[in-house]
Amino acid sequence: MALSLVGRPRRAQWSGPPFDASISRVLHSVRQLLVRWRLPEDVIDDAVLVVAELLANVVEHARTPFRVVAELRVRMLYLAVEDGAVGRAPAGPGCASPGYLSGLRVVNAVALRWGWQQHQTGKTVWAEVLT
Repeated sequence: MALSLVGRPRRAQWSGPPFDASISRVLHSVRQLLVRWRLPEDVIDDAVLVVAELLANVVEHARTPFRVVAELRVRMLYLAVEDGAVGRAPAGPGCASPGYLSGLRVVNAVALRWGWQQHQTGKTVWAEVLT
């Protein structure tokens, strides 16, 4: 896992393998960064939840290395998770168990908006959270 501050002071990215240990480190780093950016605690909690759900999908479905991007825009926090799963939509039928809430449904409930883009080397799922 690597953290790199990219270009602007309000943009950072992390990358790592699709393992729970690397995801835990990324989530901890994301939280620390957002605290340094002085975002409200509820925004930080929502952002970490979004990243956690998107990374859980990488571990469970894509099983490829990932890259996470966080960028603080005017009144918006942009979050993106890129993986190497080509040709797969990020949403599936999910689990039909009572009380089950899929990761993307959680993202949909927390984020202002979200979406995804397919590219030659995989896909990027992104979300925006109001700050």
